Amino acid sequence: MPLHYDKAISIFSLLIVINVIAARFSGYNPTGKYNIINFAITYPVVEEIIFRGLILPNIEPLFGSNTLLEVLYMPVTIPVIITAILFAICHLQYYKLSAQSMRFMILAFLGGILLGAITVMTKSILLSLILHIVFNSFSILFSKKIIKI
Repeated sequence: MPLHYDKAISIFSLLIVINVIAARFSGYNPTGKYNIINFAITYPVVEEIIFRGLILPNIEPLFGSNTLLEVLYMPVTIPVIITAILFAICHLQYYKLSAQSMRFMILAFLGGILLGAITVMTKSILLSLILHIVFNSFSILFSKKIIKI
């Protein structure tokens, strides 16, 4: 279970709203039931385990956990930035290198910062996992024009 969850719950609620709005601009459009299920559930679980569950805690001893800045009262450390960069690069697989793909990578980088910061704050990937699933699920809903903003 997450630590500092009393502080994190209000930030988590705000991040849910930010995720829903940002999902409108994700550019993702998976097709077919298999891809939709993977995109909504499998990919977020695997990515959170890899980036926030394995990489982040393993590079913290190398770079320390000193806070460089705070975003929404969450600590942004060098390991958070490194994992956010890797997370953004990983998302290049969906696009050819173009101006549009660079915008999507920036979105993934900013998302990686928020997901990493809430993981560092709570010492758990649970909230980042939920946020990631919400973002991907709403990206699907927007791409299928099931909901509109």
